[in-house]
Amino acid sequence: MLPRRPEGFSAVLRFAILALLVLLTFPARARAGFHLLRSAVLGGEGGWDYITFDGVGRRLFITRSTHVMVVDSDSLKLIGDIPNTPGVHGVALVQELGRGFTSNGATPA
Repeated sequence: MLPRRPEGFSAVLRFAILALLVLLTFPARARAGFHLLRSAVLGGEGGWDYITFDGVGRRLFITRSTHVMVVDSDSLKLIGDIPNTPGVHGVALVQELGRGFTSNGATPA
């Protein structure tokens, strides 16, 4: 004789199977809208963390441990470098003020 299943076991099992099916199909749907258009080798020192896109100025800000590379997003050419940003993680842009800020993790407090 089989052990008796707890009350509501069937509903929980159905929910678990449905959730599993959704999770298995989600990555395929998420990837469907994206594809690589082009790539560029920029080189440079240090690992990278976050990339920030400036849609107004058409620039990419790429954080590189101790500096931030500024790349023209149309030509993918390096157009600038922001030095002396030790432990930089990301760039925050405030378009209304025409300013950008970096989060430097290794800067002494």
